[in-house]
Amino acid sequence: MTDERSNDDDSPVISDPPGALSEGGPAGARAWLACVLAGIAAGLIGFGLGEAGHDEYKPAAVKRQMGNTTTVRPSPEAVRPAFVLNTSLAHAGWGAALGIALGVAGGLSTKRKGRPLTGAVVGMVAGGLAGAILPMFVLPVVFHARSEWEVDSMVAGLPALLAIWGVTAAAAALGFAIGGRRPISQTVAFAILGAIAGAVVYLVVATLLDPLAETDQPIALVWRARLLARLSPSLGAAALLATVRPAAA
Repeated sequence: MTDERSNDDDSPVISDPPGALSEGGPAGARAWLACVLAGIAAGLIGFGLGEAGHDEYKPAAVKRQMGNTTTVRPSPEAVRPAFVLNTSLAHAGWGAALGIALGVAGGLSTKRKGRPLTGAVVGMVAGGLAGAILPMFVLPVVFHARSEWEVDSMVAGLPALLAIWGVTAAAAALGFAIGGRRPISQTVAFAILGAIAGAVVYLVVATLLDPLAETDQPIALVWRARLLARLSPSLGAAALLATVRPAAA
């Protein structure tokens, strides 16, 4: 119910009803809770899917003669393609899980008529495809920078990490925009910023906990770091998305 007041010119002033466009009060709290829960769920599910397919693609082993000793081990040429495929598989699962969770959160957290199912489908497809495709383009550049240009591992790996996580979160956030009728441009921007902030938190905390876990890589060597690698960007993106207002009707 609207409230009419008079200003100095005696013209009526109509105020918006509580929880309108600003989604403040209970609506804002609902959006915050839904997004945080979505971030946690996506992080845990993404971690579980990644662990289930961890080392799914194994590099082919070849015989190598070293003096009088014959060893059978993968060649560097075989290790890299397998690593790219395993990274794509892990990030496809995480991106799809994040897209579903954000799509449902967006649809359920708006006072307007949301579309959680549509948002979940859009987020799953967009996030899953982004997570699967990005490593195939980004990681070969990283390998080339290390081997041909002798770029430091951290210097080459950090931008790749931010690019894969940021763009995957942005793609998954399309489900949030569609499901909750939020503006797409703001949603994408907030998802990228949130995922990058989460990545920074991950790098600091995971490096302190496991200095030798290769935390600058898309898939760390230690499971604790891999869990944090899924939770941090998911929560970072979801937390910022909770502040995105619905698009004007």
